[in-house]
Amino acid sequence: MEAQTFFIRSVMVQNVIMAIICMAVLAIGFKMGLVSPDTVTQKLLGGMVVINVALAVFNMIPVGPLDGQKVLAGLLSGETAVKFERFN
Repeated sequence: MEAQTFFIRSVMVQNVIMAIICMAVLAIGFKMGLVSPDTVTQKLLGGMVVINVALAVFNMIPVGPLDGQKVLAGLLSGETAVKFERFN
C-alpha cells in the first residue's frame, strides 16, 4: 500500500520522533539533576520540541507538496482521491 509506505517515510513522523527524543533527554536530564530550569540546555531542548511539533502540524496541511496532501489522498476513497489529486 502506497499510503502505508508514505507514513513510514513521512517527514511528520520524523518530526514527532525528534520531539519525543528531545523530551526524553530533557526528562532524564531533569531526573538525574544534569539539567535545571533556565539553562541553555533546557531552553535548547525545549525549543527543539516546540519547533518539531510545529513542523509536524504544519506539514499535515493538505496542500501539495506537503505530506498532508498525500495522507489525505490515501485516506479518501478511489474516485474522490483522484478528484482531489487533480484539484491539487
